[in-house]
Amino acid sequence: MKKQQIFFGILVLSSFLFTNCKSTTNEEEQENEVAQGWEKVMAVHDEIMPITMKFPPMKDELTAIADTTTTPEIVEKIKGQITDIDNAYHAMYDWMEDATPIGQALEKMETKAGLKRLVDEEARINQVKMETNQAFENATKLLEELKK
Repeated sequence: MKKQQIFFGILVLSSFLFTNCKSTTNEEEQENEVAQGWEKVMAVHDEIMPITMKFPPMKDELTAIADTTTTPEIVEKIKGQITDIDNAYHAMYDWMEDATPIGQALEKMETKAGLKRLVDEEARINQVKMETNQAFENATKLLEELKK
């Protein structure tokens, strides 16, 4: 009888430990998912940051052309493109200003809340990426047209 009680006790204890380990493993996987998600968000930042750094010289070049152009239509087109460049540039720097506190907050959040926040941040940085790529592409085309 005593052997049965010991066996039953070991069975219950091992079952408890297995369940607890499985729960911990699942939680660790979700925490890892948060960390990997943040790395993915930062990879998008790293991809578009070099493009963002090209905006100030492009803006200067467009401004110089606008200052020497007398055609109002071209000046308006240039000013519109400069506005797009400024918007994309500031969107990136606004996002970067928020990024450090977000990264720190993710470490302290519960996993589910962290995963939800990651979805929001991924959408936000992808919006910045789209604006940046579009502004760069349009500014490059405009500069090529103006140099012809």
